[in-house]
Amino acid sequence: MNISQLVTPARVVAELNGTTSLEVLSTLAHLLADELKQAPAQEILDLFVERERLGSTAVGKGVAIPHGRLAGLLHPVAALGRSSRGVGFHALDGEPVYLFIALLSPLTPNELHVRALSVINHLLHRETLRNRLRETTESASLFRILVAEEEH
Repeated sequence: MNISQLVTPARVVAELNGTTSLEVLSTLAHLLADELKQAPAQEILDLFVERERLGSTAVGKGVAIPHGRLAGLLHPVAALGRSSRGVGFHALDGEPVYLFIALLSPLTPNELHVRALSVINHLLHRETLRNRLRETTESASLFRILVAEEEH
């Protein structure tokens, strides 16, 4: 599985306008709902909010991977968002989050969800990639940088 199988150019936003975790999650939910048509944005937002109640999906180093499972999906899908100001997201390291990849996976099989999380985490673990994504101000560039990195 590659990041280009998860994120599409239509599901990338270079500047998240939200200043709270709920606003950011709502924007990402709308990005996914607008293209997928599997569920309304509010249902997707509810999935993300419920997952956050279990514990923050901010993995540190300015990255969060909000995620959930959605009936009717055949494969995992994701949306990428960038915040130039950073958003408080209850990260373990206490730092604001600048990069968000919201992931939706089918209810089963579980391996698809775990593999998609692994692909995202592996890519965003790279400091040089995180820095390049944070410095980019155009959605198309964000997508190109992310996809180009999977080839390395």
